[in-house]
Amino acid sequence: MNIAPETRPLLSIIVPVYKVKAYLAKCVTSLCQQSYEHIEIILVDDGCPEGCGELCEAFAKEDARIIVLHQTNQGQAAARNAALEIAHGDYISFVDSDDYISPDYYVSHITYLERHPEVDISIAGIQNVDEEGVPLALSPFQPRTERLSLVGVEAVSDYLLQIHFAQGIYRAAVWASIRFPQGIILEDCYVIPEICQHTRAISASYVGTYYYRQRGGATMSAFTARHLACFRIVTEHHLAYFAQTNRRLYYHRLAVAYIYSWRHRKLLTHMELRDYRSELAQHPIQLKELLTIRGLKHTLRLRLLLIYFRRHL
Repeated sequence: MNIAPETRPLLSIIVPVYKVKAYLAKCVTSLCQQSYEHIEIILVDDGCPEGCGELCEAFAKEDARIIVLHQTNQGQAAARNAALEIAHGDYISFVDSDDYISPDYYVSHITYLERHPEVDISIAGIQNVDEEGVPLALSPFQPRTERLSLVGVEAVSDYLLQIHFAQGIYRAAVWASIRFPQGIILEDCYVIPEICQHTRAISASYVGTYYYRQRGGATMSAFTARHLACFRIVTEHHLAYFAQTNRRLYYHRLAVAYIYSWRHRKLLTHMELRDYRSELAQHPIQLKELLTIRGLKHTLRLRLLLIYFRRHL
Protein backbone atom coordinates (compact mmCIF):
# COMPACT_ATOMS: atom_id res chain seq x y z
CA MET A 1 0.00 0.00 0.00
CA ASN A 2 1.46 3.34 -1.07
CA ILE A 3 0.29 6.46 0.75
CA ALA A 4 -0.76 9.30 -1.57
CA PRO A 5 1.34 12.45 -0.98
CA GLU A 6 -1.69 14.60 -0.16
CA THR A 7 -2.89 12.20 2.55
CA ARG A 8 0.42 11.24 4.11
CA PRO A 9 0.47 11.44 7.90
CA LEU A 10 2.93 13.83 9.51
CA LEU A 11 5.84 12.43 11.51
CA SER A 12 7.37 14.55 14.28
CA ILE A 13 11.04 13.77 14.99
CA ILE A 14 12.21 15.08 18.36
CA VAL A 15 15.93 15.79 18.86
CA PRO A 16 17.29 17.25 22.12
CA VAL A 17 20.60 19.03 21.47
CA TYR A 18 23.39 19.54 24.01
CA LYS A 19 27.19 19.43 23.59
CA VAL A 20 27.14 17.42 20.36
CA LYS A 21 28.52 19.92 17.86
CA ALA A 22 30.86 17.36 16.29
CA TYR A 23 27.99 14.95 15.57
CA LEU A 24 24.97 17.20 15.00
CA ALA A 25 25.38 17.68 11.24
CA LYS A 26 25.49 13.91 10.68
CA CYS A 27 22.34 13.48 12.74
CA VAL A 28 20.31 16.24 11.10
CA THR A 29 21.45 15.31 7.58
CA SER A 30 20.27 11.74 8.13
CA LEU A 31 16.84 13.07 9.11
CA CYS A 32 16.54 15.45 6.18
CA GLN A 33 17.47 12.68 3.73
CA GLN A 34 14.68 10.31 4.80
CA SER A 35 12.79 8.61 1.99
CA TYR A 36 9.64 9.42 3.97
CA GLU A 37 9.57 13.18 3.49
CA HIS A 38 6.41 14.35 5.30
CA ILE A 39 8.18 15.14 8.54
CA GLU A 40 8.82 17.94 11.00
CA ILE A 41 12.17 17.90 12.78
CA ILE A 42 12.08 19.58 16.19
CA LEU A 43 15.58 20.50 17.37
CA VAL A 44 15.63 21.59 21.01
CA ASP A 45 18.74 23.58 21.91
CA ASP A 46 19.09 22.83 25.62
CA GLY A 47 21.26 25.85 26.39
CA CYS A 48 24.33 24.33 24.77
CA PRO A 49 27.41 26.56 25.33
CA GLU A 50 29.35 25.45 22.24
CA GLY A 51 27.27 27.08 19.50
CA CYS A 52 24.84 24.25 18.79
CA GLY A 53 21.93 26.70 18.93
CA GLU A 54 23.34 28.74 16.05
CA LEU A 55 24.03 25.54 14.13
CA CYS A 56 20.41 24.47 14.59
CA GLU A 57 19.22 27.81 13.19
CA ALA A 58 21.50 27.35 10.18
CA PHE A 59 19.94 23.94 9.51
CA ALA A 60 16.45 25.45 9.76
CA LYS A 61 17.31 28.01 7.07
CA GLU A 62 18.25 25.16 4.72
CA ASP A 63 15.18 22.98 5.37
CA ALA A 64 11.73 24.42 6.14
CA ARG A 65 10.74 21.20 7.91
CA ILE A 66 13.11 22.00 10.78
CA ILE A 67 11.75 23.77 13.87
CA VAL A 68 14.18 25.08 16.49
CA LEU A 69 13.40 25.62 20.16
CA HIS A 70 15.83 27.32 22.53
CA GLN A 71 15.79 26.91 26.30
CA THR A 72 18.13 27.30 29.25
CA ASN A 73 19.87 24.08 30.17
CA GLN A 74 17.25 21.88 31.85
CA GLY A 75 18.24 18.42 30.67
CA GLN A 76 17.16 15.96 28.03
CA ALA A 77 13.79 15.22 29.65
CA ALA A 78 12.76 18.88 29.64
CA ALA A 79 13.93 19.25 26.04
CA ARG A 80 11.85 16.28 24.89
CA ASN A 81 8.84 17.51 26.86
CA ALA A 82 9.08 20.96 25.25
CA ALA A 83 9.08 19.35 21.80
CA LEU A 84 6.12 17.11 22.67
CA GLU A 85 4.12 20.22 23.57
CA ILE A 86 4.43 21.66 20.06
CA ALA A 87 4.60 18.48 17.96
CA HIS A 88 1.92 18.34 15.26
CA GLY A 89 2.65 14.85 13.99
CA ASP A 90 0.35 11.86 13.75
CA TYR A 91 3.43 9.87 14.73
CA ILE A 92 6.35 10.59 17.07
CA SER A 93 9.99 9.51 16.90
CA PHE A 94 12.91 10.35 19.19
CA VAL A 95 16.50 10.62 17.95
CA ASP A 96 19.49 11.56 20.11
CA SER A 97 21.60 14.29 18.55
CA ASP A 98 24.81 12.25 18.47
CA ASP A 99 23.07 9.35 16.70
CA TYR A 100 21.84 9.02 13.12
CA ILE A 101 19.50 6.85 11.06
CA SER A 102 19.42 5.11 7.68
CA PRO A 103 17.48 6.77 4.78
CA ASP A 104 14.78 4.06 4.88
CA TYR A 105 14.27 4.27 8.63
CA TYR A 106 10.67 5.52 8.63
CA VAL A 107 8.88 4.73 5.39
CA SER A 108 7.93 1.09 5.92
CA HIS A 109 6.93 1.69 9.53
CA ILE A 110 4.60 4.59 8.74
CA THR A 111 3.04 2.55 5.93
CA TYR A 112 2.54 -0.42 8.26
CA LEU A 113 1.01 1.68 11.03
CA GLU A 114 -1.40 3.26 8.55
CA ARG A 115 -2.52 -0.19 7.45
CA HIS A 116 -2.82 -1.51 11.01
CA PRO A 117 -4.62 1.02 13.21
CA GLU A 118 -4.65 -1.47 16.09
CA VAL A 119 -0.84 -1.24 16.38
CA ASP A 120 0.55 1.72 18.35
CA ILE A 121 4.32 1.24 18.04
CA SER A 122 6.46 -0.07 15.18
CA ILE A 123 10.00 -1.12 16.09
CA ALA A 124 12.96 -0.47 13.78
CA GLY A 125 16.47 -1.93 13.84
CA ILE A 126 19.44 -0.66 15.82
CA GLN A 127 23.19 -0.87 15.33
CA ASN A 128 25.74 0.12 17.97
CA VAL A 129 28.63 2.15 16.53
CA ASP A 130 31.72 3.75 18.05
CA GLU A 131 32.54 7.48 18.06
CA GLU A 132 33.66 7.29 14.42
CA GLY A 133 30.53 5.44 13.28
CA VAL A 134 32.26 2.05 12.98
CA PRO A 135 29.85 -0.83 13.81
CA LEU A 136 30.63 -2.58 17.07
CA ALA A 137 30.88 -6.35 17.14
CA LEU A 138 28.51 -6.70 20.09
CA SER A 139 25.41 -5.12 18.59
CA PRO A 140 21.74 -5.96 19.23
CA PHE A 141 20.90 -5.37 15.56
CA GLN A 142 19.34 -8.50 14.08
CA PRO A 143 17.40 -7.99 10.82
CA ARG A 144 14.03 -9.73 10.63
CA THR A 145 12.44 -10.92 7.40
CA GLU A 146 9.01 -11.20 9.01
CA ARG A 147 7.26 -8.89 11.43
CA LEU A 148 6.96 -9.82 15.08
CA SER A 149 3.63 -8.72 16.56
CA LEU A 150 2.84 -8.53 20.27
CA VAL A 151 -0.54 -7.80 21.85
CA GLY A 152 -1.48 -7.21 25.47
CA VAL A 153 0.11 -5.51 28.48
CA GLU A 154 2.30 -8.44 29.49
CA ALA A 155 3.78 -9.07 26.04
CA VAL A 156 4.19 -5.36 25.28
CA SER A 157 5.92 -4.55 28.59
CA ASP A 158 8.22 -7.56 28.30
CA TYR A 159 9.37 -6.47 24.83
CA LEU A 160 9.73 -2.76 25.56
CA LEU A 161 12.15 -3.53 28.39
CA GLN A 162 14.44 -5.33 25.94
CA ILE A 163 14.82 -2.68 23.24
CA HIS A 164 16.28 0.81 22.98
CA PHE A 165 13.66 3.49 23.52
CA ALA A 166 14.56 5.28 20.25
CA GLN A 167 13.79 2.22 18.11
CA GLY A 168 10.08 2.95 18.36
CA ILE A 169 7.93 4.90 15.91
CA TYR A 170 4.93 5.81 18.07
CA ARG A 171 1.40 6.92 17.40
CA ALA A 172 1.07 10.43 18.81
CA ALA A 173 -1.83 9.25 20.98
CA VAL A 174 0.62 7.18 23.04
CA TRP A 175 2.32 10.40 24.16
CA ALA A 176 -0.80 12.51 24.66
CA SER A 177 -0.54 12.38 28.46
CA ILE A 178 3.03 11.11 28.96
CA ARG A 179 5.93 13.39 29.83
CA PHE A 180 9.46 12.55 30.93
CA PRO A 181 10.44 13.06 34.59
CA GLN A 182 13.01 15.82 34.95
CA GLY A 183 16.15 15.70 37.04
CA ILE A 184 16.99 12.02 36.60
CA ILE A 185 19.05 9.93 34.21
CA LEU A 186 17.20 7.00 32.59
CA GLU A 187 14.09 9.09 32.05
CA ASP A 188 13.25 7.09 28.94
CA CYS A 189 13.28 3.88 31.01
CA TYR A 190 11.14 5.48 33.69
CA VAL A 191 8.16 6.03 31.36
CA ILE A 192 7.96 2.43 30.10
CA PRO A 193 4.99 1.62 32.39
CA GLU A 194 3.14 4.68 31.09
CA ILE A 195 3.88 3.67 27.49
CA CYS A 196 2.58 0.16 28.23
CA GLN A 197 -0.67 1.58 29.59
CA HIS A 198 -1.31 3.43 26.32
CA THR A 199 -0.17 0.71 23.91
CA ARG A 200 -2.52 -1.96 22.57
CA ALA A 201 -0.01 -3.72 20.34
CA ILE A 202 3.50 -3.36 18.95
CA SER A 203 5.07 -4.73 15.80
CA ALA A 204 8.76 -5.14 14.98
CA SER A 205 10.41 -5.70 11.61
CA TYR A 206 13.79 -4.02 12.29
CA VAL A 207 13.65 -2.55 8.77
CA GLY A 208 15.67 0.66 8.78
CA THR A 209 18.57 1.18 11.16
CA TYR A 210 19.08 3.48 14.13
CA TYR A 211 22.82 4.00 14.60
CA TYR A 212 23.44 4.32 18.33
CA ARG A 213 26.77 6.03 18.92
CA GLN A 214 28.61 4.92 22.05
CA ARG A 215 30.85 7.78 23.16
CA GLY A 216 33.37 7.84 25.97
CA GLY A 217 31.96 11.00 27.53
CA ALA A 218 28.29 10.32 26.85
CA THR A 219 25.65 10.17 29.58
CA MET A 220 25.55 6.39 29.84
CA SER A 221 29.24 5.65 29.29
CA ALA A 222 30.17 5.36 32.98
CA PHE A 223 28.09 4.16 35.91
CA THR A 224 28.23 6.66 38.77
CA ALA A 225 26.55 7.10 42.14
CA ARG A 226 24.01 9.36 40.43
CA HIS A 227 23.19 6.60 37.93
CA LEU A 228 22.54 4.20 40.78
CA ALA A 229 20.37 6.76 42.58
CA CYS A 230 18.30 7.25 39.43
CA PHE A 231 18.20 3.51 38.86
CA ARG A 232 16.61 3.18 42.31
CA ILE A 233 13.90 5.68 41.34
CA VAL A 234 13.19 3.91 38.05
CA THR A 235 13.20 0.48 39.71
CA GLU A 236 10.67 1.47 42.37
CA HIS A 237 8.43 2.96 39.69
CA HIS A 238 8.64 -0.24 37.61
CA LEU A 239 8.10 -2.54 40.59
CA ALA A 240 4.95 -0.69 41.61
CA TYR A 241 3.53 -1.12 38.10
CA PHE A 242 4.64 -4.67 37.32
CA ALA A 243 3.51 -5.97 40.73
CA GLN A 244 -0.03 -5.35 39.45
CA THR A 245 0.31 -6.20 35.75
CA ASN A 246 3.15 -8.66 35.12
CA ARG A 247 4.46 -10.75 38.00
CA ARG A 248 7.21 -12.32 35.92
CA LEU A 249 8.62 -8.89 35.05
CA TYR A 250 8.19 -7.84 38.67
CA TYR A 251 10.49 -10.70 39.70
CA HIS A 252 12.86 -9.83 36.87
CA ARG A 253 13.14 -6.16 37.86
CA LEU A 254 13.57 -7.06 41.51
CA ALA A 255 16.35 -9.50 40.61
CA VAL A 256 18.10 -6.82 38.54
CA ALA A 257 17.81 -4.40 41.47
CA TYR A 258 19.57 -6.86 43.79
CA ILE A 259 22.32 -7.42 41.23
CA TYR A 260 22.89 -3.69 40.68
CA SER A 261 23.00 -2.98 44.40
CA TRP A 262 25.72 -5.61 44.79
CA ARG A 263 27.72 -4.80 41.65
CA HIS A 264 27.86 -1.05 42.32
CA ARG A 265 27.92 -1.13 46.12
CA LYS A 266 31.33 0.62 46.21
CA LEU A 267 29.81 3.75 44.65
CA LEU A 268 27.65 4.30 47.71
CA THR A 269 28.38 5.18 51.29
CA HIS A 270 27.60 2.54 53.87
CA MET A 271 24.43 4.44 54.84
CA GLU A 272 23.26 4.84 51.23
CA LEU A 273 23.78 1.14 50.55
CA ARG A 274 21.95 0.23 53.74
CA ASP A 275 19.01 2.46 52.75
CA TYR A 276 18.86 0.94 49.25
CA ARG A 277 18.87 -2.62 50.57
CA SER A 278 16.26 -1.59 53.13
CA GLU A 279 14.03 -0.43 50.27
CA LEU A 280 14.45 -3.77 48.50
CA ALA A 281 13.70 -5.61 51.74
CA GLN A 282 10.25 -4.01 51.82
CA HIS A 283 9.17 -6.09 48.83
CA PRO A 284 7.46 -9.39 49.71
CA ILE A 285 9.85 -11.45 47.57
CA GLN A 286 13.36 -11.62 49.04
CA LEU A 287 16.69 -12.68 47.56
CA LYS A 288 16.48 -16.29 48.78
CA GLU A 289 12.94 -16.64 47.43
CA LEU A 290 13.90 -15.11 44.06
CA LEU A 291 16.26 -18.02 43.52
CA THR A 292 13.27 -20.38 43.42
CA ILE A 293 11.02 -18.32 41.11
CA ARG A 294 10.16 -20.20 37.93
CA GLY A 295 10.63 -18.33 34.65
CA LEU A 296 13.51 -16.17 35.86
CA LYS A 297 16.29 -15.92 33.28
CA HIS A 298 19.17 -18.33 33.95
CA THR A 299 21.78 -15.55 33.81
CA LEU A 300 19.92 -13.56 36.47
CA ARG A 301 19.50 -16.66 38.63
CA LEU A 302 23.23 -17.41 38.47
CA ARG A 303 24.15 -13.86 39.44
CA LEU A 304 21.68 -13.90 42.32
CA LEU A 305 23.10 -17.22 43.46
CA LEU A 306 26.60 -15.73 43.49
CA ILE A 307 25.41 -12.75 45.55
CA TYR A 308 23.58 -15.03 47.97
CA PHE A 309 26.62 -17.20 48.63
CA ARG A 310 28.95 -14.21 48.98
CA ARG A 311 26.65 -12.73 51.60
CA HIS A 312 26.45 -15.95 53.57
CA LEU A 313 30.01 -17.27 53.36
